[in-house]
Amino acid sequence: MFQSPATLPQEPSTRYTLLRAQLTALMEGVTAPLSNMANMAALLYQSLPELNWAGFYLCKGETLLLGPFQGKPACVAIPFGKGVWHSRGLPAGTVGTGCACLSRPYRL
Repeated sequence: MFQSPATLPQEPSTRYTLLRAQLTALMEGVTAPLSNMANMAALLYQSLPELNWAGFYLCKGETLLLGPFQGKPACVAIPFGKGVWHSRGLPAGTVGTGCACLSRPYRL
């Protein structure tokens, strides 16, 4: 079921439909959030060659802590109000540009 980036459809809507099906299959029956985040980051990073990073930051108190990711090294801790996401005015706990978005941040 899983396809390499070279064989993914080029049209975005088709590509994302396939990715959604692959993610659903990867997470089926898995209730461990960190495991699901790790597989999601890996699949997105491997399937979207235009990305240089895909992953998650997790909320702990007033800080975002680096979670599962694929790609270049990243900041380990980002206090709320600091860093690229908060300087752009996004709500605390939202992970934006270059990352998977979390509408409900995971809290540690």
